[in-house]
Amino acid sequence: MTTKKPSVFLSVTLSVLLSVTLSSAMTYQLAKQSLDRDKQFKVVDISQLTKVMMENLEESISQQDIQLSEEMIKVVAENEARKLYTTIANTGGQNDIIMPKSSVIYTPDRYEITEQIATKLGLKGVENTNLRKALNVQDN
Repeated sequence: MTTKKPSVFLSVTLSVLLSVTLSSAMTYQLAKQSLDRDKQFKVVDISQLTKVMMENLEESISQQDIQLSEEMIKVVAENEARKLYTTIANTGGQNDIIMPKSSVIYTPDRYEITEQIATKLGLKGVENTNLRKALNVQDN
């Protein structure tokens, strides 16, 4: 009788271990599918992007020594704004909700897309910043 108890115990232990492993794998897969399908919030620092875009535009105009009328400046600024907002809209996923950083107090890095947009626009010197970085606080 002593030989059957260890094999029953081993059989039950293996069954439980297999069940836990399979259920964990299924839960992970379902959670991943749910996150891929559900809405995700993304944050973009529009003021930082706009500032760098305008600095680049001013530099480009001054290097070419071009004099622009007020109307032409307005047209150029509108085109740059359109390009920025189109890039922002195209950067998010189908279910993403993109918010301006000025509306958010704290954003974990995984939700920040400012650098990604800057890269698409060819802007240098733009980086994702959050309150913790600004205050030099370490994440736990």
